[in-house]
Amino acid sequence: MKYIPYSERKVLDKEGNLPLLSDNSQQIYTILEGEKIFFNLPEGAPGGKTFTKSWWGSHSWDLHAAEKEDSYIKLVTRARNNIDAIWDLELTGQHFEILTFDLNGNFISKEQAGSGWRNHNTTYQIDAKRIEKLQVKNWSSLEEWAILNRELLNETAETKNKFTRIEE
Repeated sequence: MKYIPYSERKVLDKEGNLPLLSDNSQQIYTILEGEKIFFNLPEGAPGGKTFTKSWWGSHSWDLHAAEKEDSYIKLVTRARNNIDAIWDLELTGQHFEILTFDLNGNFISKEQAGSGWRNHNTTYQIDAKRIEKLQVKNWSSLEEWAILNRELLNETAETKNKFTRIEE
């Protein structure tokens, strides 16, 4: 199996109860009951009508997972981490945003974190439990391997750009 960098992936996540996908126009969607559901931006947001890798990529969050919860779709974004910042990371800590959409993909709101932070910070038990309830992992198996492989991180930082995302 060939590794596909995050920026080129069509399948962003398939481990939860909904897949998180990207089409060749870079629009982000999921499949619910056999139908493609595109994630629509909030009314008046810059950058078009739907979430795309390009629009969301201009921020410090990566699209991470989609989960159906009751009558809503939760789009989970995860803090972007560059190789130069990995040295201070622990595998248990991570920051997430949870965006709520209706079952047609229309944006409703950003979920308030139980800890009171502006995002869900898994170093706080209440936020970690919320992320766990959605069955979202802090890191993929490949990311965990890369984070724990300091020699690989050193080599990548030296041969590429230290601002390369850990997902790449």
